[in-house]
Amino acid sequence: MLTSIWRLLFITWILFFSAAMVNAEEQRSASLQELSAALDRIGHVRRASLQGSDQIETLAKDVKTITQNPASSMPLLIERITNAKEDRAARLAFCELVLSLVRDKDVRVDATPLVAALEREDYEPLQAALIELLGKARDSRATVLIMRFANSPSESVRLSVVRSLGRIGDRQGIKTVTDLLQKDQSYLVRMHAAANLARIGAAPERVKLLQSSLLVESARPESETPKGRNHLLDKDVVQMAIVNALAETGSEEAVPILVSILQDVSYSPDVRKNAAHGLGTLRAAEGENALLETLKSGPSGLQIHAAEALVVISGNKHVDAISAARENATSQFVKMRLVQVIEQAERTER
Repeated sequence: MLTSIWRLLFITWILFFSAAMVNAEEQRSASLQELSAALDRIGHVRRASLQGSDQIETLAKDVKTITQNPASSMPLLIERITNAKEDRAARLAFCELVLSLVRDKDVRVDATPLVAALEREDYEPLQAALIELLGKARDSRATVLIMRFANSPSESVRLSVVRSLGRIGDRQGIKTVTDLLQKDQSYLVRMHAAANLARIGAAPERVKLLQSSLLVESARPESETPKGRNHLLDKDVVQMAIVNALAETGSEEAVPILVSILQDVSYSPDVRKNAAHGLGTLRAAEGENALLETLKSGPSGLQIHAAEALVVISGNKHVDAISAARENATSQFVKMRLVQVIEQAERTER
């Protein structure tokens, strides 16, 4: 009799526990659906990280509140990001939530708690995310702290450093970004450093630093390229980024450098193509002769970009030269593209 009672109690407990488990799973599923719906309203975010958190119900409620009223919810977000007791997956996800939300000009980020959080953070993915957030805050008080992470073993952290120093634009960061451009082994870090160096300091200084960095990149030995990477391709990509950055400075002092690059056959056609585009971006009349020479005798693909730059600089002034290049072209693709450039020029007043 006693055995039967214990058996009945055990079965009852099993049924109760199973029902509780089913209920918990249903509640988690409902919270996941609510969380997904909230995330869909803001676009890309670390969905997998959030959904892997052990705080789904709380997260679903918070994310829903945040996405409905991002500006007033920013203090809540920053609190969740800077709370060391929060699980890392959630903190990373909330960092990305902030990065998504600050695209809205009405949403502002307070750098003070983020600085404090970065000073004590030892998890590299969170270091990178916090540095990105400080860049978005554009608070120069964070510059020196961000610079400390320039020697991080993590490529992601160093990428965040150059991007954030570029966004902040504080001249204190110019040496750090230049050093990463000239010395970092990662072509991605060097490429982003070039783009962001164009945003820091006075234009003449930026041009000189970019010019010297181009020479350093051109002389970079193959031994400095990480194993498994294509040395020439990496150099090409970084050189292209530096040439783009020269144009982005908006400085007339960049024009003779771009002309020299365009005429130098030691650079790849892709690098020279960017130089042609840069002359067009700067509307550099001083570059017309070099562009005309490239149009006449340069590689076929480069001819197209020289023609496009000429139209940007001088409208329909050089239609005859472009037409002559079209007649002499051996590639049907080049002929077709030059016809399109001519049509564009004819619609453009000089």
